Amino acid sequence: MTGVFPEGRESARHRTRNLLAVVRALAEASRPDESAEDLRRRFNARLEALGRAESLLPEQEGEAAPTLDQLVLGELRSWRLEEDSRVSLAGPTVALRPAAVRLLALALHELAANAVEHGALAQDGGRLAIAWSREGPNVLMDWRETRATACALRPSGFGRELIEEGLPHQLGAQVSYSLAPEGLVCRIVAPVAAG
Repeated sequence: MTGVFPEGRESARHRTRNLLAVVRALAEASRPDESAEDLRRRFNARLEALGRAESLLPEQEGEAAPTLDQLVLGELRSWRLEEDSRVSLAGPTVALRPAAVRLLALALHELAANAVEHGALAQDGGRLAIAWSREGPNVLMDWRETRATACALRPSGFGRELIEEGLPHQLGAQVSYSLAPEGLVCRIVAPVAAG
């Protein structure tokens, strides 16, 4: 993941090169047991998440910075979860540094995909609580899934690697990722607040 998500202001050329590097990393993120159809589906879903993030990025200086709630709601909408009673959201509007938006969007996508396909939202009675706040330059986000019944744990994959290794390396984040039969708890603290 090194060099895929740059920091600082981007020129159009630099932004395009970085976007292509992200796409390359997504294309290489397959599992050996994955069928061609599963690979295509996951790759397309990740590209869509990246596209949603790109649409939020300012095109010129002075435009509003993307916000964490925009990223969270965009991802929930993609799974038709924005009005799901099993999902609760709590947090203020927090503007993000544009250079952090792609990686955060992909991390949220991976968390949501796992919740829907394997986690708390894959079963009746499961719940998801997402809360965030800002402390100075840091954004604190808690992702907490609670399953109605315990189930087998899913092995590590691209999403977990992205969250546990990509966020700390690229954004200087501190990540706590605890996966237990009763649910996932992921806490991310990252210096990504704008301004």
